[in-house]
Amino acid sequence: MVIESLGERLRRLRQERDRSQEQVARDLNLSFSIISAYERNERQPPVDKLQMLAKYYDTTVAYLLGESDDPSPTPQPDSGDVGAQLEYFLRGTGRLTERDIKVILRLFDELARANEDGSEGKS
Repeated sequence: MVIESLGERLRRLRQERDRSQEQVARDLNLSFSIISAYERNERQPPVDKLQMLAKYYDTTVAYLLGESDDPSPTPQPDSGDVGAQLEYFLRGTGRLTERDIKVILRLFDELARANEDGSEGKS
């Protein structure tokens, strides 16, 4: 298995969409030199730019960073499912491991159940 760098993934995603670096830079209101530097791995995009690039290429930050081999974006959860919204947010950060996400979701579920049982505020 060949591991792609962030720059290689950005370049491939751009080329798959038949876009030039100039077009991507214009679409994202960034300079051509920044897009070029990202693709050559000369500069690391800050988190906000990673999120922008992931949205532009319809993928995830985790995929861009090589933490996932699945380029599919995480589906947007229904607005009524708070647990799904939390999971979507946690995955979108691109900074947590799968284990971290599971631990946080389990803690969230336990706290939600405790509050539903009326144990909130009791000592």
